[in-house]
Amino acid sequence: MYYLGKRTASDTTFADMVSLINMLERNPDILANLRRKKYTVKDTDKSFRTINHWESVGLLDNERQDEKEKWRKFSQIDIVYLHLLSKLREFDLSLAKLKNAKHDLMKTVYPESKKNCVSFSVLEYAYCRSLGLKNHGNTYFMIDSEGHIDCTNEKDIILMRTIGELPDAYIYLNFNEFLQKLLKSDKQINIIRTEKTYVLDGKGEEKLIELMRLRDYNNISISLKNGENMMIECESPYNEGDDIPDYAEIVKQIQDSCVVRETVKEKIKIK
Repeated sequence: MYYLGKRTASDTTFADMVSLINMLERNPDILANLRRKKYTVKDTDKSFRTINHWESVGLLDNERQDEKEKWRKFSQIDIVYLHLLSKLREFDLSLAKLKNAKHDLMKTVYPESKKNCVSFSVLEYAYCRSLGLKNHGNTYFMIDSEGHIDCTNEKDIILMRTIGELPDAYIYLNFNEFLQKLLKSDKQINIIRTEKTYVLDGKGEEKLIELMRLRDYNNISISLKNGENMMIECESPYNEGDDIPDYAEIVKQIQDSCVVRETVKEKIKIK
């Protein structure tokens, strides 16, 4: 496991990061263009007063190389960051909490197995992932009550819920949708991915809990049929004389003409 925030990320995020690194190493101009300071305040849709105030409270760094330089220049990722700050302000996050968000967004990340590769910030990762990768759905920002941000996907949330790492309260921001609105001037861009979230509820969840407590299963898998009917498949050890549930079968593993292992595979369909 590794982190793109405070909590654990799933293996799909690791795969996404490696894919993104490979893409950026083949196309170094992507990050260079993203970081090039070529825009002015007029391009940010923010007032000089807002920009100066955010700089004074530490939400923006003064990157002017010459102190006499009057006009601040912005990169494309800077403009995204400014709009993201405005979005977080809509959720009534204080300036102190926005500083936590800034720290998390600007943190440099890389997978442990590729330490000598191209590096980027969490925000740059989210931006490039949203525009460049279609695998594993949309990119999300999960913001807790203190303003700390995790860059996640749907499977990250499922993993956090499973191991008890979800905060008590959080904001869930679809970054693909956020960028789509920000880039709305280009009608050819469509970066919102269609996702299908698998969530257990009602009878399915109750049945799963019952099965987990009922027997010592080796494996339990869940699938959806036609997007509606849930199929739970359970595998458990079989001992001579055990009662076999309905809709179950005994599976024998044979080696050198001898039965070396017997298991019971049970299929349960829930409408």
